[in-house]
Amino acid sequence: MLEHPGVIAYHAEYPVPGVSEWTEVYANDSAFKAHLANEKGKAPLGAIVGACDHITCRCFGDPDPESREILAGFGATYHETAPQSFALHPEADKDSLV
Repeated sequence: MLEHPGVIAYHAEYPVPGVSEWTEVYANDSAFKAHLANEKGKAPLGAIVGACDHITCRCFGDPDPESREILAGFGATYHETAPQSFALHPEADKDSLV
């Protein structure tokens, strides 16, 4: 992920066998596409997808047509969200104590 600064947040967990839950936030469509195109991630992603019993992909925001085509492979559904519900601090500091 550190190779892709446009990946703002990435969280994955595996609550029970056959289930993985991911939350991913991207700065823009280009960052999303670059992240999925990363050769280092293709084999792990394929293994996880193959180990899942079912994939649910809920998307928020307005991906461009090329991103929507990629997301179609995950059975994406699109959902409205409240205005300003994802707010990013423009000067966020990962080392901040506050």
